Amino acid sequence: MGVSEVNMPAGDTIEEARRKIVSALKGKPLPECLDRLFAALGDESWRVRKEAVEVLLAARPGQDEINQLIQLMRDEDNAGLRNSTAEVLAGLGQQVVPFLLAYREDPDHDLRKLVVDTLGVVGGDAAIQGLTASLHDADMNVAAAAAEGLGAVGTSEVVPELLRILELESNDFLNFNILAALATIGVPGALPPVIKKLAGHDMLQRAVLDCIGQIGGDLDAAGIAINALESPMPSAFRSAVISLERVLRNLNEPSQRQVIEGLKKLLDKGVFDTCLSAMNYDDNKLNRALLVLFDRLADPRTAPALIPLLADERFSSEAEHALCAIGPAAVTVALELFSTAEDRIKAAICGFITIAPSDERTDVAIAAGMKDQSPQVRRAAAAAAVRICRRSNLTMDIAELLNDRDASVREAALYSLTQCVSGSEAMISELAEKLSSSDDPAHRRDAATLFASLNAEERIAALLKDEDASVREAAVKAVGSFNLQESCTYLAMALVDEDADVRIAAAEALGTTVNNCAAIRSLRLALRDQDSWVQASAIKSLARLASEQVMEDVQELWQRGDEVAQLACLEVLGRIATPEGLRMVADNLGMRSGEVLRGSIQLLSRHDFSLLEPWFSHIISHRSWDIRLEAVRAAGKMPQAERTAILEAALEREEHDLVKREIQLVLVHDAHASC
Repeated sequence: MGVSEVNMPAGDTIEEARRKIVSALKGKPLPECLDRLFAALGDESWRVRKEAVEVLLAARPGQDEINQLIQLMRDEDNAGLRNSTAEVLAGLGQQVVPFLLAYREDPDHDLRKLVVDTLGVVGGDAAIQGLTASLHDADMNVAAAAAEGLGAVGTSEVVPELLRILELESNDFLNFNILAALATIGVPGALPPVIKKLAGHDMLQRAVLDCIGQIGGDLDAAGIAINALESPMPSAFRSAVISLERVLRNLNEPSQRQVIEGLKKLLDKGVFDTCLSAMNYDDNKLNRALLVLFDRLADPRTAPALIPLLADERFSSEAEHALCAIGPAAVTVALELFSTAEDRIKAAICGFITIAPSDERTDVAIAAGMKDQSPQVRRAAAAAAVRICRRSNLTMDIAELLNDRDASVREAALYSLTQCVSGSEAMISELAEKLSSSDDPAHRRDAATLFASLNAEERIAALLKDEDASVREAAVKAVGSFNLQESCTYLAMALVDEDADVRIAAAEALGTTVNNCAAIRSLRLALRDQDSWVQASAIKSLARLASEQVMEDVQELWQRGDEVAQLACLEVLGRIATPEGLRMVADNLGMRSGEVLRGSIQLLSRHDFSLLEPWFSHIISHRSWDIRLEAVRAAGKMPQAERTAILEAALEREEHDLVKREIQLVLVHDAHASC
């Protein structure tokens, strides 16, 4: 019975029914189902064909079946059959190479091409020898496919033969594929004469340029790329730019300077406008190559094209580097564009002009940026001002932004003020005093941060007793951030605050203190806090300070803590992973649920699967689908035969689509690995 001659199961499409019939053939003796599998390879549905490919690969065809598979590729009317058959042969790997080579001189040129295509996927020494011989095939399609295959699997040993055929052959299609193969496997060095000869061939110009971009390592290669920049064809110009940038990498420094001088002369002839216009294309590869060339040129004329790229995260780093290479002239262009630029570009300019060598014009622009209508620009200006505040009078301009209506601007301004303390202590101290007496808790929170940056410990201590919990929390975080001399004392006091958020902040901050002994004592007391989030913060800080010495604390908290505390314990164990800690997690694993169970599975799978194995039947059949999914992922640590049996049984009863898909992926991977 053929695969299409079936009674369709209820609820299935005809296509799905055919796929299931093919799937059911897995594991059966191959001679009994070979005809049905061969028919399925030519099915109109790619899903059925794919299933047939997987079943055949799992069956490990022998000599007779391999020869029959090769014969299937003679079918001229069914492209799906030919492609699926080729996929099976390629999947069988090296064992098929001798059989494929026997057909290399078959009278059917279409079959020869498919054989060559498959050799180019399988690879190996014998396949490379066969592909090299097929370069001389009378059919240009076969010869070109051999060149393409050598590009995929060949080594430098085949380069001389590729070059020899390139010198003799006049067929553009074959030459194109040979050039592509040389680009893939060639080694940078002196450009072969035949490549230089083909550089003037219009039909092969792009292929030659792409090739020299990979193998060109001399001035001849650079010269060909530079000359091609004058090509009226955009595709050739693109290849020339990319190849020139690559060739430059392969040259020594004197040769690089010589090429850059030649490029400058050419750009003065009008090619420059073409290069600048190309920066507008949405072409990452081209833009990166142009950026490298512009960096080497350091020509002020490139600045207008580079500045907008400062706002593009794909190219901002390269654009900034190229602009800095230009120097003050680039800053002048940036300042000229500043007032009329888009907000995102204006914000990027703020960052650039304070990195590059600058002067009082920069100060004026940053001051204007801090008063801009756009929060994005004000935030960028406030962040950039920290780089120039020591030489400018911008500190009070930054301070004014503490009242900005945008929270991100206020945050940037506060951070910048903490970085401007040196040289502005009196001004910032006066500002902090004023803020600390404000009725607005937000101002007092800012005061806490500023006092900490000034090491004004007495003023911080006062704010640690503020009536507003958010101010006390901000003071605690400031103490931790600036690591004051009496940090441990202040933070220990905060651990008994009436507000849980303050205690959490104190527990977190203690993990960064220098006085470990005092911090550890305080944190161990915090493990008894009534709030589980405080406990979680305390155990994580203890682990940072005491590492493996914290195991007794982890074990004690694990036994009595709730889900939040236990998840923190798992996070700690993920870092230290002591044997006793892993055994503790494995004990009574069947009583765990939710995120704690998921985290436990992940931990044990990563560090000691043997502790998880006794519970595997429980978790693979757990009522929660996300636990079953985690179990499937953990099954990768099992021996393959055992894993396959368990997962095949789980697949039959599984109802959740995501879990089913994960099981299928593992089983398919195992099947391919067995081939």
